[in-house]
Amino acid sequence: MKYISVFQAAKKWGVSERSARGYCNEGRVPGAFMSGNAWNIPENAPIVTAALTSGPVSADILLTSASPRRIASRHGSIISKLVIKE
Repeated sequence: MKYISVFQAAKKWGVSERSARGYCNEGRVPGAFMSGNAWNIPENAPIVTAALTSGPVSADILLTSASPRRIASRHGSIISKLVIKE
């Protein structure tokens, strides 16, 4: 298997080098591993990203994605404010 550098992966994915390193650190790049202080990324590795939206997100989406336990632990957060207003 061939491996590429963070610089090459960032260019391939269209993100900054810092973002590419962050994705590796978070475990969002399958098969990536550290060798010394450099990341080795499989050349065919996909980047596992969260779903991004453009524009405002409705309260329904936020509430359905948050479990009741998470909502209860987030006093003062936007999620608890949405729950109180609804």
